[in-house]
Amino acid sequence: MLENWTAVATGSAGKSFNKYDPVNKYWQQFWVEDDGTTTLFTGHLENGEMRYNTEGPGPNGEKIMQHLTFSKLGPDKVRQFKEISSDGGKTWNVGYDFTYIRKK
Repeated sequence: MLENWTAVATGSAGKSFNKYDPVNKYWQQFWVEDDGTTTLFTGHLENGEMRYNTEGPGPNGEKIMQHLTFSKLGPDKVRQFKEISSDGGKTWNVGYDFTYIRKK
């Protein structure tokens, strides 16, 4: 699945690509932003939700952990919820909370 996205708050844009890795038995979501930044998430289906995780350097060199959760809200609705931690997972902050609605 290929997604084109634009961050309204920052004006940045990019693409994400989702695929299943049958050898390692997990899903991958690979982001590419218009400034060249790339992020690779890995995940799995758990209790009916798609859950992705990644770790990487933050803007000041600190380690940033991110969780993405995709939840089905109905036949034509999906929630994408992002959490971010910069203290090794002790505390989490909301990165965003989106609802996608299928176009008719």
